[in-house]
Amino acid sequence: WHITIRGAEYVNDRNPFIVVSNHVSNADIPLISNLPWEMKWIAKKELFDTPIIGWMMTMAGDIPVARGQLRQRVSVFKKSRYYLSRNISVMFFPEGTRSRSGKMNRFNTGAFDLAIREGLPILPLVIDGTRDCLPKKSWVFSHKAEVRLEVLQPITTNGYKKSESKELTQHVRSVMLRKLAEMRNLPVEEVDAMASTARR
Repeated sequence: WHITIRGAEYVNDRNPFIVVSNHVSNADIPLISNLPWEMKWIAKKELFDTPIIGWMMTMAGDIPVARGQLRQRVSVFKKSRYYLSRNISVMFFPEGTRSRSGKMNRFNTGAFDLAIREGLPILPLVIDGTRDCLPKKSWVFSHKAEVRLEVLQPITTNGYKKSESKELTQHVRSVMLRKLAEMRNLPVEEVDAMASTARR
């Protein structure tokens, strides 16, 4: 793979962030792991059951989350606060699952709710090219791929109320959408899965 990472050198990793990224394939995880700072991953519980990657995440103290369980969300937030209080960033895939089309799906609000409650900035990551590395429902890695990871400027949560996580979610997603469109040299609506849904 030919991997290009931009923007990581401008991040002060002594301060904790709520890190969010679009999610295209399981290859996103080893790609993001190239970033030169420590962070804990919040990921679906099923991923922790997979050989090698799941075992490594468990040993590293990453945080599994089961979908649709309110009590589980409380536990995830509690564990996240533990790491954040020790200046360790936490990492979310706000789409919740990998994109089948490669377009950006709807974002869940959990990461943004946590960021507002903790008064911490969002650090957006935008990935392109990993879909060609490891397609969904496959563990066969390709030999050639052009992979890019852009670390965007942190987005402050100052001024957002606890009831405004949806507004913050939409703002961050729009920033990431514009960057993904720029990386692919396409109009924004061509990389937005929600735009496709609205046209139906």
